Amino acid sequence: MATKIKVVELRTIPSPDPARLGKMDRLVIYEAGEGNRDSVLVPNEDLTDETVGAAIEKQLTERGAWIGKELDIGK
Repeated sequence: MATKIKVVELRTIPSPDPARLGKMDRLVIYEAGEGNRDSVLVPNEDLTDETVGAAIEKQLTERGAWIGKELDIGK
């Protein structure tokens, strides 16, 4: 099932990744449904619809695996 994503804002920032020291990343702030906003980082030189979409899809998939999960913690 396809999910519509709306890009809300795009910012260029210095990469926080030590392996990308001196390079720039794009902070993509997106909305995936009413009131569900989040962000992903994409290397500036790789900014395309496909790379942004893949980064968002990966994040939503990882989040989906945890949402609703119940954990027993403590002793």
